[in-house]
Amino acid sequence: MRWMEGIRLERRGPAAIITVDRPEVRNAIDESTAEALAEAIRECRQDPAVRGIVITGAGDRAFISGGDVKQYLGKGGGRAAIYAVMSRMRYVLEQIYFCPKPVVAAARGAVRGGGAEVLAACHWRLGTPDVSVGFVQVTLGIVPGWGGGSILVRRLGEARALPVLLDGEVYNGEEAVERGLLDELVPGDELLGRAVRQIERWARWDAEAVAGILSIVRSSGSLAQAMDFESKTCSSLWGREAHLEAMRPFLSKRGKK
Repeated sequence: MRWMEGIRLERRGPAAIITVDRPEVRNAIDESTAEALAEAIRECRQDPAVRGIVITGAGDRAFISGGDVKQYLGKGGGRAAIYAVMSRMRYVLEQIYFCPKPVVAAARGAVRGGGAEVLAACHWRLGTPDVSVGFVQVTLGIVPGWGGGSILVRRLGEARALPVLLDGEVYNGEEAVERGLLDELVPGDELLGRAVRQIERWARWDAEAVAGILSIVRSSGSLAQAMDFESKTCSSLWGREAHLEAMRPFLSKRGKK
């Protein structure tokens, strides 16, 4: 296990588990923690032994409760300084969303504001029955600032994302699943184990093929452009040793007919 500023990084099989470890402030993210989180994700992306990442929060009260408000309010330099702070976490969300390895959120307790943005950036989102999720920024007179609102629109589409962002409601676990903010509810004592098993399941497949699937899911542009990108991605993976090895049993069966 590695300790960084406000972060714990540990390995469990093919999964790296990143824990935001600031329970005294409900795992709120300050600048040092944002930098540590970015560093931890970079390490995981670069380590070929890591096949997926789990992001979670320490304790039972919160996954991530957003930015550290005390630090934000005490920030001098006006709007330019706040933009710089927001941009650090936007970079973290970019690293999560565009990660070539699956990133699974394991959330319990409160998921608020920026925490909901981090949740949205993850590729698969698990929560405990007591989880509650809210994009509450509008109730504070602002909008999401880490890029998570834009990610939510990409994930859910405008019609489903708009009420989540405009209503500022806090949803319980079942409501969060219905809204598309979570994919599955898991008992608290099974949460991390379930997240790691999901990584293990996907780790059965070739790493470049998994990365290719993730890139297709995230591709932008028109449908025609996305379909063309899909064809190019498949072509780039065709004929590699992993592909040929997977095809041998199929070809062998055909040869015996």
